[in-house]
Amino acid sequence: SLISAKTPVVSLSEVLANPEQFKDKRIVTEGNVRQVCQREGCWAEIRALDTTAADAPRMRCTFEGYQFVIPKDSKGANIKVEGNVSVQLLDAKEVAHLESEGGTFTKKNADGSAVVSQLVARGVEMTGRKSKQ
Repeated sequence: SLISAKTPVVSLSEVLANPEQFKDKRIVTEGNVRQVCQREGCWAEIRALDTTAADAPRMRCTFEGYQFVIPKDSKGANIKVEGNVSVQLLDAKEVAHLESEGGTFTKKNADGSAVVSQLVARGVEMTGRKSKQ
């Protein structure tokens, strides 16, 4: 899944600051992998490269049509992704499911639901992955 040179590049910090501005738009952005689905590698949480704070804003990244996954040991790697931004409400059941796979939600609603910004990726490039010996 190659990343197109024609797709606009937007910093992850900018997207996270105002996800609605980028909703349904295709972008390329870069970040650091904070967490990966520990069941299948079918999602990742990425944070801006210029922050290491544990509570730094992050974006969920899923992979278009579940056509591919990333290695479960990708935490800490840098990632460049191309995809469409979505902003959606996940119900409490979906939030709990994602938390069971290692996901985190900083702003949950009283009923356990959460509004999340996601990037549905169609292309991924990863660097700096620490392979396990």
